[in-house]
Amino acid sequence: MDMRSISLPRVERWRAAWLVLVALLVAFPARSYAQGQPSVTAQLSTGIVKLGQNVALLIQVDNARDATVEPFPEVDGLRIGPLGPMSTSQQSVISGGRWATTYSLSWRVPVVATKKGEFRIPPVTVDVKGTKLVTRELVLKVVEDLQGEELGFFEIDAPDEVAEGQPFSLELRFGWDVQLEQRINFANLSLPWVGELPGVIELDAPPSAPNASFVELNLNSRDRIRAERLAAPVQGQDRAFNVLRVKKRYLATRAGRIEIPTSHLEFGQIDQNNGFFNIRPTREKETYYKRFPGFAIDVVKLPDQGRPIDFGGAVGRVLANATPDRRDVDVGDSIKLTVEWTGEANLEFFDGPDPSRSEAFKDFRLYGTNDKKSYERRTVVYDLAPITPDVKEIPPIPLVVYDPAKKAYVKVETQPVPIHVRPLKNAVSLGVEDGKPGTVPDIRDIDPRPVAGARAETRRGWLPWSALGVVVFGWVALRTWVRKQGDPDAPRARARRTARKTLGRELEGAAKASDQARALERFLAARTGERPTAWLGRDVVAWVEETGARLGADDARARGRLRAARRAHVGRHGRAARARRARRGRRPRDSRRSLMSAWILRLVLAASCVLALAASGRASAVQSVRDGGRDSEGLIDDHAARSARVDPVAANQLAVDAYRAGDLETARTHWTALLPGSEGAEKARVLYDLGNVAFRAKKPLEAVGWYTAALELAPRDEDLWANLEHARREAGLEPADRGDLVATLRRAMTSFTRGESELLAAGAALLWAALLVLEALRGGRLGRRLAFVGGAFVLLAFAPFLTHLATEARDPMLVVAPKERPLALKSEPRADAAVVAQAPSGAVVERYDALPGWTAVELVDGTRGWAAASDVFALRR
Repeated sequence: MDMRSISLPRVERWRAAWLVLVALLVAFPARSYAQGQPSVTAQLSTGIVKLGQNVALLIQVDNARDATVEPFPEVDGLRIGPLGPMSTSQQSVISGGRWATTYSLSWRVPVVATKKGEFRIPPVTVDVKGTKLVTRELVLKVVEDLQGEELGFFEIDAPDEVAEGQPFSLELRFGWDVQLEQRINFANLSLPWVGELPGVIELDAPPSAPNASFVELNLNSRDRIRAERLAAPVQGQDRAFNVLRVKKRYLATRAGRIEIPTSHLEFGQIDQNNGFFNIRPTREKETYYKRFPGFAIDVVKLPDQGRPIDFGGAVGRVLANATPDRRDVDVGDSIKLTVEWTGEANLEFFDGPDPSRSEAFKDFRLYGTNDKKSYERRTVVYDLAPITPDVKEIPPIPLVVYDPAKKAYVKVETQPVPIHVRPLKNAVSLGVEDGKPGTVPDIRDIDPRPVAGARAETRRGWLPWSALGVVVFGWVALRTWVRKQGDPDAPRARARRTARKTLGRELEGAAKASDQARALERFLAARTGERPTAWLGRDVVAWVEETGARLGADDARARGRLRAARRAHVGRHGRAARARRARRGRRPRDSRRSLMSAWILRLVLAASCVLALAASGRASAVQSVRDGGRDSEGLIDDHAARSARVDPVAANQLAVDAYRAGDLETARTHWTALLPGSEGAEKARVLYDLGNVAFRAKKPLEAVGWYTAALELAPRDEDLWANLEHARREAGLEPADRGDLVATLRRAMTSFTRGESELLAAGAALLWAALLVLEALRGGRLGRRLAFVGGAFVLLAFAPFLTHLATEARDPMLVVAPKERPLALKSEPRADAAVVAQAPSGAVVERYDALPGWTAVELVDGTRGWAAASDVFALRR
């Protein structure tokens, strides 16, 4: 069974997502995952060169639209640079049945050798939007003369042309004259392109014969490579050669040219003590060089014309075979159908066919699949079950493949497999999984009841920021004031707070009067800040009477003067002590931590305010575009809806009656007229009903758009989620909630409306305030830990609010063009304008401008263009 089909129930997932978020924050560091990360490669046009000949350093950055090459390292004996002009290229490739756009940047740098020797070029650093990428170390050997061409043998078998996504092999055969065999103890294969070819993926090489003999030799003067020794010498024109063979296998990932630089075989005799083919020779006696010139392989783009909709990326020549584990079964019994695809193709990379989407398998139930991949075969085990005794055979399973030899798309099918299906006792067919015969999955019914008194959600964007600001600045002020009185976590302060409880406990346990006296002395010392010995012999009663008389309730002026004198005394002496500590270059550990915490929180608050202002400004700009383009969609006419002044209850009932009667256009008209006057939950209900109308009208993509728009207002509505997922399946799209960790986290971040996320963030800030007050008044390690735990909880509670801030400035549009006709983006809002890009059906783009009948959108990769307004659907209503 396919493990990807196992997922938690939707209700349980979004409720448990917060626990998952907490676990991630505590257990794992922050990490971003993204496909197509920038990468850099560098290669020399040749690894061995004669002194005075030209060499070029080729640098290429993939998956980046802008980059900067930092200054080249200095190498004694080489002059590198200057940097040549940057070349850019853009390719649209198909990966796993989906289109993706890749960008590449390249530079050509001249390298001039001023003396002979072996030079190591340190890694080159490339800056891609603040990310530092480095190349591998390169080795260049400069010699006075490349002698011995006639004594060496070097051939590379490679195709002249391959298709995008097609695997291909390079076979290298090299060696030397058999007469030199006894004199050769050193060989180095200089292949500057190994590991540095852009636009390809290196695959596992095919296995060699079981009885093959292998030797290891040097590769690029720094690595080792394993080569197969051919059993018999190869006869040249006038001499025989002992030949070694190395096979490399690659997969072309994008259209263009694959440049293979010049390769060399260096062989000869050296003085050495570390065995045959040593990487680091000590002294050369005689060295010979055999050269194979550079060449290129053309990678052609897969044609758009004639591409079937169900093409999953298979390229090459494929053979298919199907084998069942049994042929005689009862209705509902499982049949394990093993399908094998073999041949010279990208067997490890294409998407296997899904029989459950084929009309030929309507009498079967697919429980799951088990997929195994290797370079030589692709095996998928389908777990099928016939649901009716009328089934006589397992239909062929088709796979669409692009055949480079025929330059066309072909369909490779397995042979039909005859089977015998016996009916169940007292039954003629097998129902669906819940055991109810005759039922099929469908969307849930409309909600005919208007939401009484529904109002638009109150949004107070200032509330979370104000609560956070009041909490932080209030904590800083309170903590500063408390610290001026002294450190509340100091031993003396803690002893003063606990003096009364300690006195009571010690008096209860005192066995004699002297113990009681010492307990009282310690109590008075803790309360007054003096030493316990200072109370030996003092009249405590007289001191209490004197202090009470001096600070009596009727002498407020004296009490005030005493407090002022104490503040002046503490402040003066505190400032002097701090000045002395500053002169000594020391600060108490608690003060350093307090100051650091305060500044960190201030910086976080300032950055959040800047982000909020920027998001609100962009939201205003996008809202103007959204309002300007609303009439151009042809779906909602606000002015007409306002002028009609229909009764909402009556209009809703008319729409419900029309829907029940099958008059979908009338129902759509009435519900569309209700949209401008609807708010909150009522608007979500109308959008939900419009989604049902679109689905019944055989427009699943438009239904997806209505349901997605309703989720903005009712993100936890289970009926809405059920209909959205069903509509996406009917439209051939991936589930909105795939059930994996990323989808679960995204669901958790959007499970609150904007107003709910504001209240959640403000409430978390207020709860944090209680922990900060405790830390300010009591201090200590426990107080600081509780404050930081509360801060982490506030960040978690702010996540939905920040998600809304980050996404509300966008104006997303859903591509509702038919699947057989991808959305064509035009350079101008004209039907005869050039097509600059394409977007598949169901993709989400962003609107940035609108004209009557046309909408300007931006793709995920940043490409902009104009699309027909009927081909896109606004997801914000």
